[in-house]
Amino acid sequence: YYRIKQVAEAVRLCSIACERHSTVAEPWLMLSDLYAAQSHFDDALNCLQIAMDKVVGQHEKRNIAIRLAQMELLYGNRQTGIDLLEELAKKDKRDIRVRSLLLSIREVQRKQPLAQKLVDEIRSVEGDAGLLWRLKQASLWLSSEDWYSKQDQIVKMLERCIGSDPEWSEPVILLVKMYMRMGRIDRAEEVCRQCIARNPSATDVAIQLVLILEKQKRFSEAQEVLNKVRMASRAAGSWQVRLALKAGDFSSAIDKLKIRASSDKQDVSSRIMLARLIYERTKDANKAFKYLDQAEQIDPESVAVVATRVLILTAEGRSKDARKILDDRVSKY
Repeated sequence: YYRIKQVAEAVRLCSIACERHSTVAEPWLMLSDLYAAQSHFDDALNCLQIAMDKVVGQHEKRNIAIRLAQMELLYGNRQTGIDLLEELAKKDKRDIRVRSLLLSIREVQRKQPLAQKLVDEIRSVEGDAGLLWRLKQASLWLSSEDWYSKQDQIVKMLERCIGSDPEWSEPVILLVKMYMRMGRIDRAEEVCRQCIARNPSATDVAIQLVLILEKQKRFSEAQEVLNKVRMASRAAGSWQVRLALKAGDFSSAIDKLKIRASSDKQDVSSRIMLARLIYERTKDANKAFKYLDQAEQIDPESVAVVATRVLILTAEGRSKDARKILDDRVSKY
């Protein structure tokens, strides 16, 4: 019902499911997502707060609490969201997911001793062979004032992650970020191209490559990358989208990107990915365009932003609007 824009009916059915299966987390999570998708954020938060009292079972309650914390971070009180996650971390010393979420929040990242403690706790659970603690450690070092002195260690950590899981794009993006900060744009481009060669559907890495090419005014090459991304997406969908579809969990993928974007005011690629995911899930062009507008404010010359906007307009059957955007773009050059 939501996909065919019968939102009221979707909410009604979800509310009935919550009444009939009040002790189960899933209907409450779905209802809160529906409210949030309509920008009814108070209703979404209230729904989850009610669920905290209704749902039984430690695992079910924990899922509700995590989603409530995410909702607070995005739409309510950020500190309340952080406090909820910290409390969850204290209750379960082995909960990697909660610690990973905390480490993605800028307020936590700025508290180096706390952030390092969280990384160490993830390492103690995963063991020395783990990958997530390496990613988080590299990210923490990169956010520190003396990151330049740790560049060799950062590269070693991230290359271990990339080598162990070639489809994992997050360490690739972090490595690209470091090379860009160092002014080694050629190396950043090389890392992106190597990743795309291994995994052609790594849309987020492709967007990074497009942004790199744009900085060098290599617009025809950027357009070529976008065309390849479009073909790969039609053939198989991006890795993140496929994973979300398999798990039935678009909300988790979207919330993760929203938190990442809210923690980095200059993050163009996360906002473009958000636009793609939100449109894929909701078919609501206006909600997707909100994130493209933000990305455009950060980088007004971005080909990736224009291409994504045109893609959505075309899917909406608004070919004239899409053509006008392309014509306006061409007239600038």
